Amino acid sequence: MEQLRLQNLKKSINGDLIINIEDIVINEPGIYGIIGPNGAGKTTLLKCICGLLRPDEGEIYIEETPLSPDTRSRILKNIGSVFAQSEFLLNRSASEVLEEHYYYYALTPPQSWDNLLSKVHLQISYKMKLGAMSLGMRQKFLLAVALSHHPKILILDEPFNGLDVDTVESITKTLINFARTNIVIVTSHVFEDLGNMVSSIAVMNKGYIGGFQKPYQINGKFSDGIRKIYNDQIKNLDEPF
Repeated sequence: MEQLRLQNLKKSINGDLIINIEDIVINEPGIYGIIGPNGAGKTTLLKCICGLLRPDEGEIYIEETPLSPDTRSRILKNIGSVFAQSEFLLNRSASEVLEEHYYYYALTPPQSWDNLLSKVHLQISYKMKLGAMSLGMRQKFLLAVALSHHPKILILDEPFNGLDVDTVESITKTLINFARTNIVIVTSHVFEDLGNMVSSIAVMNKGYIGGFQKPYQINGKFSDGIRKIYNDQIKNLDEPF
């Protein structure tokens, strides 16, 4: 069964074409990396998949069901997400965010959040506000929230920006474990962030996205590996890959 399909997808913002994707299919569990420069359309694409933005044309299929106003609520229960912009949560406590998340997904809150937070190697006071957390702590916490309703697809927008090496390694271990039976889609504008963790990778620029390739296939063809693919595919900004 196709887990995710993007078909003839287009999205314009303020007259600029931001997304222009013909056909992308993801079938198997794994970590799917999308790399591209800032402004390539990565965040807009992820927001379309999460139902936060509606594409102007085309279809998004989750488990072969098209995402629409009628199916949105049911489909999005299978998706967890963490976006780079979380400023609106800074005045909320950890317990408030978790309780609201569980209420939204009609889940029964556990007596303790310790087990959930241990999955991302995080120990904090539940009264702690997100604004008082370090960037690494906040990313771990939001990842725990995104995983709490047991999604089949996890979407992460630039999750490693500004994080120290230890936090990156911790989050990477969590993602690799989750991706054994599920799908992770993660974006970055820095290819070093993704090269050692992804099972497949694609380059995005000017709204276009190339097909996903296995890192070992890329490294076998090019001595510079992912860097070579990245540099080649962003040379012509106005043509699809």
